[in-house]
Amino acid sequence: MINWYPGHMFKTKKALLAQVKLVDVVLEIRDARIPLSSKNPDIEEICKNKPRIVLFNKKDLADVEKTEEILKKLPWPEGVYYCLVESKATGGLKEVWNIIEKVYGQYKEKWSGKGLRPRPLRGMVVGIPNVGKSTIINRLLKRSVKTGAKPGVTRGVQWIKLSDKLELMDTPGVLWPKLGDMEVGLKLGATGSISDEVLPVIEVANWLLKILCTYRKPEFFNRFNLNGSENLNEIYEKIGRRRGLFLRGEEIDYQKVALVILKEFRQGLLGKYTLD
Repeated sequence: MINWYPGHMFKTKKALLAQVKLVDVVLEIRDARIPLSSKNPDIEEICKNKPRIVLFNKKDLADVEKTEEILKKLPWPEGVYYCLVESKATGGLKEVWNIIEKVYGQYKEKWSGKGLRPRPLRGMVVGIPNVGKSTIINRLLKRSVKTGAKPGVTRGVQWIKLSDKLELMDTPGVLWPKLGDMEVGLKLGATGSISDEVLPVIEVANWLLKILCTYRKPEFFNRFNLNGSENLNEIYEKIGRRRGLFLRGEEIDYQKVALVILKEFRQGLLGKYTLD
């Protein structure tokens, strides 16, 4: 069983509620492989009344067609935009900048109507752990105008100018997942949003193997030299012997095999999957 409710979750949520008052737009990062399960249920409350851009990162590791099918069925409120991104790819954030331009245009019109001088949008990045927040921030910074961080409205908050249309709060907001659903916990564990140190890795790997065997993608079978007829124990045996993962003598180290399965799944070496 995965138990995951950090004691500092309440403190983090309280800090984000205070910080979100300083921003014009929120960039929420989710995982394209688990577009539903990588959402924090508190996000609606924290970001209400703010335009939100939801970025489904790691689309290069997802079954994009399935993810898009899921997203098209969701009710997207007015002022909430979304796109799939591959943060590590050249030009992977072009669509994000297009949405930022659109939101900026809406604010500029509003400011002009009030006789206010236009300024860059102030944004913050939020998301659960390990969905790629830092990578996206770093990629956005590559488009930045070379200028130092400047003091924010509130003491301790700094804004980094990315362009003449966007400033970003210097620290991403980390929201912690609430695991009321065991399967959501397994998906978060499989994709790496929960540290392996607190995971029952064999349990997560067993669940993932059942998914991989159901999809029957050649990348999975070829990677581990499987023929598709093996049960879970036989898969562990084959991988363990092939990789030399033993406890003592000829006894397979199931823990190490499970970690190999999870690691290579997360790297996209076993094929592209959407688990939701």
